[in-house]
Amino acid sequence: MCIRDRSNDWEITTQLAAQYRSKRFLSPDNRTWLPAFTNVDAQIGLETEKYTVLLYVTNLLGFDDPTSAQTYGDPFIASPVAPPVLAYTTYPADPRQIGLRASIKF
Repeated sequence: MCIRDRSNDWEITTQLAAQYRSKRFLSPDNRTWLPAFTNVDAQIGLETEKYTVLLYVTNLLGFDDPTSAQTYGDPFIASPVAPPVLAYTTYPADPRQIGLRASIKF
């Protein structure tokens, strides 16, 4: 969305971006999975032909569950004594960040 004030050439801009990721399975037997999540980022700013000032927020909803993971080992190796060792490393969502960007065009 963009609103222009013709009296001083400042333009207000806004942006809202969202992404949804459904539940994802990690193991071949579908017993291990990552939950669904929604990430929302937003920004609002003022700009002219020369200046830009933007206030932004990433991870607006503060989602902190794991968003991705890696597996280690081979779940298909058969062992007569014990099941195969399989490890999972999960990675949480990036924390909420709030910031201000400013720029000048020369």
